[in-house]
Amino acid sequence: MKKISLQKLESIINESKDLSEPTKKKLVKQADEESKEHPLKTDKSLYRIVVTGLVLIILTCLTFTFCLTLKGGVNKMPEIFMALGSAAVGAIAGLLAPRPSQVDDE
Repeated sequence: MKKISLQKLESIINESKDLSEPTKKKLVKQADEESKEHPLKTDKSLYRIVVTGLVLIILTCLTFTFCLTLKGGVNKMPEIFMALGSAAVGAIAGLLAPRPSQVDDE
């Protein structure tokens, strides 16, 4: 899909002779609202916090598993640590992988 600037879209709407003035104002207002970026798309600190939390979960699981193995009481990794660690790794992969729309736009 071709991207155009908000100003160009507003000029196209305002120059249209087929639209009434209230319709033009409504379309310009909607275009302005749609052009504003959602905080989840622009706030990089949010992603850093989430990734840091997921990395901490992975490290905690590895540390507890290592400690339990050193004590000699456990011969294999507990399932809860396996589940938490795997879910955290999958979540990090999902967050850091580019979305298909980002790849197509470039």
